[in-house]
Amino acid sequence: KIQVKMPKDTVYQQYEYYAALFAIQGQMHDEAIAILERLKNGEVEAIAVNQFLYQEYVEKKDTAAFLKVLEDAMVRFPQEPWFLQNLINHYIFSGQESVAVDYLNKAIEREPNVAQYHMIKGNINANMGNIEQALADYDRALELDPTLVDAVAGKGRVYYNKAVKMNEDAAYIQDQKEYKKA
Repeated sequence: KIQVKMPKDTVYQQYEYYAALFAIQGQMHDEAIAILERLKNGEVEAIAVNQFLYQEYVEKKDTAAFLKVLEDAMVRFPQEPWFLQNLINHYIFSGQESVAVDYLNKAIEREPNVAQYHMIKGNINANMGNIEQALADYDRALELDPTLVDAVAGKGRVYYNKAVKMNEDAAYIQDQKEYKKA
């Protein structure tokens, strides 16, 4: 008997995956999204499929859709930090630092010994004015990786900014003794 329809097995999913790659390369975003949406919960190249789907929604500037892809993929692939990192980056760059810190806390809870997470959290806390927390974050990052230059720079930036603020505040003190003390 001749089959009219192809069975939807893993071989079929591989064909669809390659069709999605072709659509991506051809800048055929709607076609790529349609195929990737069908494949996103499958087993064939599942992580890559979700990463490509995220990228296609970014290309279409569909924030709600790409956030959903990232959030769903985080649950499905908890061992893959790429999705969480992109979610954190989105919230950082969209000015929603407190949401980014919430996701960083989840990342740290999952992987407490990743110095980079603590350093990024320190940067966000410093930007939000949470100076003491930022210093604690940088210290934790440096405890985990003493060679993490960005954490040293972040900590130095916090101290520099504190010194500039102290100097600016002292400039308005008229009394010489109080000025020198400050």
